[in-house]
Amino acid sequence: MDYIWPMALLIVGRLLYREALTWNKLVGVAICLVGLWFINMK
Repeated sequence: MDYIWPMALLIVGRLLYREALTWNKLVGVAICLVGLWFINMK
């Protein structure tokens, strides 16, 4: 259940941050989320 808050923050941030999403940004966000997930696994 720990993944609900990051997802909620991403949705709220997307609504407030009106800039075009490119594939580069989506890939960057995905890499950051995976990195944070690995850090939290320890």
